[in-house]
Amino acid sequence: MTTDIDAADLWKTSLGELQLQLTSDIFEMYLQPTKAIEIIDDCLVVGVPNQFVYDWLALRLDRAIRKTMRHIAGFEIGVKYIILARSGQHPLLDDPAEVMIRPGELRDPGYVRNWHDLQPIRPP
Repeated sequence: MTTDIDAADLWKTSLGELQLQLTSDIFEMYLQPTKAIEIIDDCLVVGVPNQFVYDWLALRLDRAIRKTMRHIAGFEIGVKYIILARSGQHPLLDDPAEVMIRPGELRDPGYVRNWHDLQPIRPP
């Protein structure tokens, strides 16, 4: 089914619905740093900042995301996640402000620290 749905509008509306369904920690960590790229053949391409977020969306949140988008769009729409972590890989990330958190950096104190934020203790 070919339609004139705008990728950014669909994703923004979907994020609003998903924010009501998920805890604030899950939403802020895994969905907030994402960006709609385009819709190709009834499949929304969503850019994610790193492999960890990619895995979470693909393995744990994909079903809820697809269900929410089906409700909003009115028909079945697929989702494809792509990692946009490397500078120069995609024009959206050429602006350093678009990169939310770089590998090795810690979040502001307001964020919840998870196991992947912790660094192993190395002997001197």
